[in-house]
Amino acid sequence: MNTLIDAVKPNAVSVDHMTSMQKMHAMHPEMALQGNLDPMVLCGGGMTLDSHIRLLKEEMQGKRWIANLGHGILKETPIDHVARFVAAVKGTA
Repeated sequence: MNTLIDAVKPNAVSVDHMTSMQKMHAMHPEMALQGNLDPMVLCGGGMTLDSHIRLLKEEMQGKRWIANLGHGILKETPIDHVARFVAAVKGTA
């Protein structure tokens, strides 16, 4: 993937939940990164969700980052968990 990124030189890439955001940022500090909350964590909600969001925000603080899932949303995900994710990212939770 790095060869493709180096060849194309995109402004941003989406990062799945299996890839380290820190590692991607270290390899490509000029790029914005989108992702990478695990959709299963969002579906599960609760304190695990809060913890993952907090860690992701700390990890990406000061970097070019678009908060998103590392892959698509699961149809079983309660809408309340999505609202909690958005509020936590925005800092209104």
